[in-house]
Amino acid sequence: MAWIAAFRLARPHSLWARKLYSAKWIEHATKRAAEFDERWGPVRSTWDDFIGGRPSQPEPSSSSH
Repeated sequence: MAWIAAFRLARPHSLWARKLYSAKWIEHATKRAAEFDERWGPVRSTWDDFIGGRPSQPEPSSSSH
């Protein structure tokens, strides 16, 4: 059962999805992932900050290298 769920709910850029999904399924997975991230992204960010600590300094820009 877990394999079926993994196949049906793979993130659109995962190896599983790239190898096994048709273009129609990739489109559906992209929509599903965007909706999931929109709803749960802030919760996950808050949780990550709680567990790992909120960053004390902003990330350096890529142009500073």
